[in-house]
Amino acid sequence: MNILLIIADSLRAQNTSLHDYHRKTTPFLESFADDASLYTNAHAAANWSLPSHVSIFTGLYPAEHGIYDEGRKLRRGHSVFESLQEDGYETGLFSYNGYINGGVDTGLERGFDTVSGYREPLFPEAYNPGGMRGEKLKSFKRALTDDQPIRSLLNGAAMKIGWDYPDLAPDWLTRETMAGKTPDDIYVRDFLDWHKERTDDWAACVNFMKTHNAYRPSEEYDRWSTQKAHDIQADVAYGNWEYISGKRPVSELKELIGLYDGCILEVDQMIARIVGELKNRGDYDDTLIVITSDHGEAFGENSFRDDITLAQHVIGAHECLLHVPLLVKSPGQKESEVVDAPATLTKFPDVVRDADKSFITETAYAMDSGLNEVNSEMLKKWIGERDKRFFETLWVGYYEDDGDVHKHMKWNDKETSINLETGEKVQSRVEFDFEEQDVLEEVDSGVNEKVEDRLEELGYR
Repeated sequence: MNILLIIADSLRAQNTSLHDYHRKTTPFLESFADDASLYTNAHAAANWSLPSHVSIFTGLYPAEHGIYDEGRKLRRGHSVFESLQEDGYETGLFSYNGYINGGVDTGLERGFDTVSGYREPLFPEAYNPGGMRGEKLKSFKRALTDDQPIRSLLNGAAMKIGWDYPDLAPDWLTRETMAGKTPDDIYVRDFLDWHKERTDDWAACVNFMKTHNAYRPSEEYDRWSTQKAHDIQADVAYGNWEYISGKRPVSELKELIGLYDGCILEVDQMIARIVGELKNRGDYDDTLIVITSDHGEAFGENSFRDDITLAQHVIGAHECLLHVPLLVKSPGQKESEVVDAPATLTKFPDVVRDADKSFITETAYAMDSGLNEVNSEMLKKWIGERDKRFFETLWVGYYEDDGDVHKHMKWNDKETSINLETGEKVQSRVEFDFEEQDVLEEVDSGVNEKVEDRLEELGYR
């Protein structure tokens, strides 16, 4: 049995036609569901990439693994992909996501023999000043004092163009160097090239970042946006704190949904390409295929925390952030199945070890741990004070009662339970009692200088 985990980063279920969205954003996923299991109430364990991916790879909830901030690292031997390596699988990872490809020192890349992550700069032997973003003067001085100052400055200029003016950048620059966010189709190509060479059982993870901000669908898939949406996106620096702080109107966020939907459609078609090639190469029937997302995305919804406007996924436990698509095709599966019971992505290691198992759980837990260290600094910058609304853990539990799925939330002394189908308040039966597991390996710093500006572009800085 082969294993393929496909994660569309920041893809919320409610914007997929797979979940009856009014735009045809996921036509391939709908057809894929004809011989797969569709989990209609699947939930991520956290609202952003790092803790959610650790939960998917380990089967532990964030409150158990404790990796919900940079500077914390998973100890060897706890990722399902490491177990697969030990069992003789050839493993590969294909993604621009720095939290899993080794850009940030999280330990998640350890389970992979092959990692296709960040590309090299234009001149790899020269200093890479990070596109002159962030500490521009410091980066400029370091480039000038490098042994190859001209090439160092050109590295910075290339990244500046690739990130801030992608329409002006030559195609080869953004596709084959680290100038800008490497397009996802490069990782599709790398995965398919890698797959072609496999002769034994293999296990791979492909993480798409097209559905992550900034939302830049290719022209072919940009079907629902407006010129106003393009203008707004070009004008905002981060796309989250401007709206969370109230410096820009929430109505602008709603305008960006058309761009986001175009990105979803583009990822849907890239997944179609991968699955199509697996069929052509005779590997489809022998492969466990799991298609999901690590978390969703917010466009101005309100938080259960005291009246915070949610933008992107920096904070919050709204359904737009936790409800994710989940499709599972077991080896040899020929019939569709719709599963409405609560499901959690933390079941992925169990399903890998036994394809007959499912993602169903009695209670699916999730948590919004509050702002991490980096975003606490952003809070000071945009709001100017330590606002208590952004701190302390917001606990979430999903469970089934009399055929309906209920959601319980608890934050400080604020607590409620609702029926997700009707929106009515109900009596809760969820308790949050977790024991942190001994899986952490402390590191001095979670982010090196080369990664800072990539994370800034993605809204984490």
